[in-house]
Amino acid sequence: MKRSSIQRRLALLAALMLAAGVLIRQSYATYRAGSSLELVGRTENALLRIDGGSREVAGNVRNISDALAEQDAAIRLIAADVEKIARMTESNSDVAVSNSRTASELDGLSRELREAVSRFCV
Repeated sequence: MKRSSIQRRLALLAALMLAAGVLIRQSYATYRAGSSLELVGRTENALLRIDGGSREVAGNVRNISDALAEQDAAIRLIAADVEKIARMTESNSDVAVSNSRTASELDGLSRELREAVSRFCV
């Protein structure tokens, strides 16, 4: 074979090898792009699940907040009723002390009346 024929064949072989290298790099890039798209899809699904979980947690927090508001209102009503009972107890205590004084005064008056009446007895 002639040298120019060998050189042409070598040049053709080099061009084929270069083209094969380009094809390999393109195939690898396509593979990487496919892997990246798969990763993006999995990430999107994970973010959607996280979003759903966050919405559920927010709903539960709202429910807890509503329940706490209801309990707060009930506690305020109970506290107001306890305060009324305390005032009534204090009032009853004052009346009991007053009744006790009145009973003592009536007892004294009753004694005085008996003594006064006993002088008139035959």
